[in-house]
Amino acid sequence: AVHVAVQYGQTTFLHHIVSKYGADFEALDNDGRSSLHWAAYKGNADTIRLLLFMDANQVRQDKNGCTPLHWAVIRGSLEVCTLLVHAGTKQELTLRDRGGFTPLQLAADKGQRHLSNILSNATKVSFGDKYCSGRLGKVGYAPILFSYLVILMILFLKSIVFG
Repeated sequence: AVHVAVQYGQTTFLHHIVSKYGADFEALDNDGRSSLHWAAYKGNADTIRLLLFMDANQVRQDKNGCTPLHWAVIRGSLEVCTLLVHAGTKQELTLRDRGGFTPLQLAADKGQRHLSNILSNATKVSFGDKYCSGRLGKVGYAPILFSYLVILMILFLKSIVFG
């Protein structure tokens, strides 16, 4: 039922059967594909968001060695590739299918420049285990903003005292 819901883009039904009945969204079909593989293949971005929210395994390879990112590239889905790249790790970008291709190599081989650019940039911009999300760490930009406020306060007080 999970794979059928995913293949037809029935995100609400998928959420219902997983949350209410505990359906296994990580179950594999005969080809070793999970629901995330099928959502990537079908280009169902909302379903992918739900599966990623439920911590679906992004690095699982099917019998052909393809990850969900491989399938998104094969289908040429920019939105799905972007979702998977931003939610994934560098490991996803380096996994090879049975033909020996990484997702970036598949995109280049299929002449999909827009996907090649995203995947190429993602390999360059990785930061630690996750991609650079604009945050400097767990505290974010707080130390920089605090320092900026202190400097402004000092300049303000200096202008009052000496001005």
